Amino acid sequence: MTFKLKQPVGLEYNHDLDDVSKTKKALSSLGHFEIPKYGMTKFPDRPLFDGVKRFQRSRGLREDGVMKPGGPTARELVKELAGRADGSRTGKGTGRAGR
Repeated sequence: MTFKLKQPVGLEYNHDLDDVSKTKKALSSLGHFEIPKYGMTKFPDRPLFDGVKRFQRSRGLREDGVMKPGGPTARELVKELAGRADGSRTGKGTGRAGR
């Protein structure tokens, strides 16, 4: 799965709906996004932001629910997805703060 954001994902941002869908699918594939009873939509929602926070926590990143293009959370997500694609698991984050 190729993962690249066009715009930030976070509660206080305007969202690209393709970014929202890609982020939900990526987080779900890694076990960090719980699909709500109403299903997986292309719209930003609380489960998305909670999933970003869960992922950040698991990687030792600043837990703010924000993912920016090229930022630490997006870079870690790309690494984790790449590790899953090649059959390996990447290690826990370095504890760096950031988004």
